[in-house]
Amino acid sequence: MRHVANIYKSMTRRVSGAGIALVITLALLVGTLFALWELHLLGPFLGSRSFNITTFVLAAVAIIFASIQFADSRRHSRKMEDIAASMSTRYIGIFPKDMEDIIEVVNIADRQLMVMADFVDYGHYSNPKEHEEFMERINEARDRGVDVRFLVYGKDPATTALKQQFPAEQWNREKAGPQFDHFFSIYRGIRRPDSHEEFLNILRRKEREATSQLLDKGVGIRLLPNQEKLFFWLEDDEDAVFSFENIGTEEPLCFRTRDAKIIETFRCLFKRNWDSAKNYLETMTTREHAPQIVASRKPEIDALPAHTVLPGSTPLVP
Repeated sequence: MRHVANIYKSMTRRVSGAGIALVITLALLVGTLFALWELHLLGPFLGSRSFNITTFVLAAVAIIFASIQFADSRRHSRKMEDIAASMSTRYIGIFPKDMEDIIEVVNIADRQLMVMADFVDYGHYSNPKEHEEFMERINEARDRGVDVRFLVYGKDPATTALKQQFPAEQWNREKAGPQFDHFFSIYRGIRRPDSHEEFLNILRRKEREATSQLLDKGVGIRLLPNQEKLFFWLEDDEDAVFSFENIGTEEPLCFRTRDAKIIETFRCLFKRNWDSAKNYLETMTTREHAPQIVASRKPEIDALPAHTVLPGSTPLVP
């Protein structure tokens, strides 16, 4: 019902705005025609010196009806767009075009947000600006009390995924590509890498920064032991964005859904993986840099040990 109400409000605002614009346009048209008629400037166009009032009225009425028809067609077009947006499941494009819808899902979360993806900083290289907005919206969700949980790749699947996404044999092509230039034009303070390994290290560091930011806000993070073919962002068991990963060389296909059965499947999948996954902070305490981790964080909901990750501590993806 909430989604239907939002669509109705959106349609009302659009129709109201179109109506005001139509009235102003018609007033200007009629006023202009009347002024030209009074000044006897329409005669040359009509082929006579006098201007027949009947012709003027008919012309004005024709313009009015044409304008109404145009505005009506625009309203119908917008209604079709709203109907398409309200469909239970719809295709939204290929990665990273899903970032806009992911941000919308985060914005409307009231109780819980479940995320299952490869990395916490999903999309930060391909779409850095919207990734920054995504992180801001996560922070805002936590501020309003939303329980946010991330399931992301552990050490081995993360390392494999990163090398699959950015293979060494394609380093020269990646370095010469527009995305590489765009990323480092956004993050001007990062020195551009000279080698493939330096490039991967930069991506790992950005991921550590995003992970630390989420942990500071009380976000729960657990690690998937294997790569997954399905990623999703689910809010309040009502609305979700999902994408199919690792299906060949093409970019992931992305969808948005409110289908109850699909969402229930996502929720069950998340719960099963969450219950069996290792906690990120728990794995940190077993690594060689454990002395750099101090117990200053509040416990998570599931009462696991609380710690703060300091700069220089062992990354999620070594």
